[in-house]
Amino acid sequence: AADSRIWYVAFTMMKSLVCLTIIIAWTSLAQEYRATLSGTVNDPSGAPVPGATVKATNTANHQVSETKTAAAGLFTIPLLEPGVYTVEAVAPGFQTVRQEGVVLAVSQRVNIPLVLPLGQSSTEVTVRANQEVLDTTSSDRGLVFDPTKTQELPLNGRQSYMLLTLTPGVIFTQEQFGASGFSGTRGWDVNNSYKFNGARAGNGNNAFLLNGSIVSNEGSTWLFAPSVEAIAEFKAVTTVFDAQYGHEAGGVVNTIIKAGTNEWHGDVYDYFRNRVLDANSFQNNFSGLGKGRHNQNQFGGIVGGPIRKDKDFIFASYEGWQEVVPFPASGTTVPADLRNGTGFSNHGMTVYDPLTTHLCGGAGEPCSSSQYWRTPFPGNVIPANRISPIATKILGYLPPENGAGSGAGGITGNFVASRNEGRYWYNQPIVRYDRVIGENDRFNFMYSHFHGYEFRSTTGFAKPVATGNVDNERTFTGINISETHVLSPTMVLDLRGNIA
Repeated sequence: AADSRIWYVAFTMMKSLVCLTIIIAWTSLAQEYRATLSGTVNDPSGAPVPGATVKATNTANHQVSETKTAAAGLFTIPLLEPGVYTVEAVAPGFQTVRQEGVVLAVSQRVNIPLVLPLGQSSTEVTVRANQEVLDTTSSDRGLVFDPTKTQELPLNGRQSYMLLTLTPGVIFTQEQFGASGFSGTRGWDVNNSYKFNGARAGNGNNAFLLNGSIVSNEGSTWLFAPSVEAIAEFKAVTTVFDAQYGHEAGGVVNTIIKAGTNEWHGDVYDYFRNRVLDANSFQNNFSGLGKGRHNQNQFGGIVGGPIRKDKDFIFASYEGWQEVVPFPASGTTVPADLRNGTGFSNHGMTVYDPLTTHLCGGAGEPCSSSQYWRTPFPGNVIPANRISPIATKILGYLPPENGAGSGAGGITGNFVASRNEGRYWYNQPIVRYDRVIGENDRFNFMYSHFHGYEFRSTTGFAKPVATGNVDNERTFTGINISETHVLSPTMVLDLRGNIA
């Protein structure tokens, strides 16, 4: 029946929400990360109980969502934040039934049948055993990673997305690791090297979401990887049959950030690596070299709690990363005796004066070899007044040669930087604010940010003549805003916008 359906309107945007102007500026829409609770309310004989009041209470912040059953005894409560709930059903002439410990995961749709015994509503029947929940409204399949999995399983670099390989049908195709290339396993790294159920990695086949908003680009590369401590849970959907995920041929990863509760909680951490605790590498031992300096600190903390109990909640997270990693390199520098123009003979070279360029035809200058000829500098030495002071200044930034070179003049590969180091750092703050405006109105705001820096000289030269990934910076900023308003027991208005 029409009155048995719950209609709600979801307006989602990918670019901006400014005052009262809503602009949809991209082709992808946000996906729903919240859970849906549905079911039936029947009497002991199995007959439906219409008009029964069903409440779902979040045990963490006492937030209540309420609806009424339709003529067929059906009910649906959408847009519930993932968490643990107590479900209560009340109807005249029946005892009140309370189902405790109902766990709703990210994007989950749970169906719970409730049976109301005859009696007074003041009498309560509480079911504390874990219920067997059925997801009969969605065909997608995947794996949910709860806080236990994300925080307690070992992670290289504490990069939560590395857990995706535990999902059936998902493989990580990255093959280059170590200091010579990005590993894909740190908060600094961005990557698209995942295959879901055989779909090619990248190519827009996969999507990464943060609280339902896209944080990956058209090539399926994630742009933001939240710290492990800030994650409430995330879900890897491997069979994407739900229409909200649109064109994705591979998989969808939906990550949820923790929210403040009615109790203050927090922690601080520092995961570090220091060369004092490291063993030397086989290559260094073979070459008679000491240990390289590989020092790493991953530090931060989280805090969350009520500003006003049952009304306003805040959660904040910060993570920092500092890393120095050995990055031996070799290159070619200008020998010291060439910088002042006097050592060309030492390298078997002849230097010619460009100002003496003339036509061929002279003695020993046949036109069959070249149309133009030049005369060597006297003594094979460039006069000091012919050397540019600007060039001398630039050459002064180059390191001196420290090894035997090869090729013409024995110059190629004459510099080895065995102690060359790469450096990384980043800062990642996240703030989430939740407000219960009224019994039927909820507001949410989240700010996420990342700013990182990388320096890795591939030649071993120092600034300002270093080349490679030097002074490489990356920044991400995301703002999520949502408001959910219950218009009636059968209609919900959900407004969401984000900038990323």
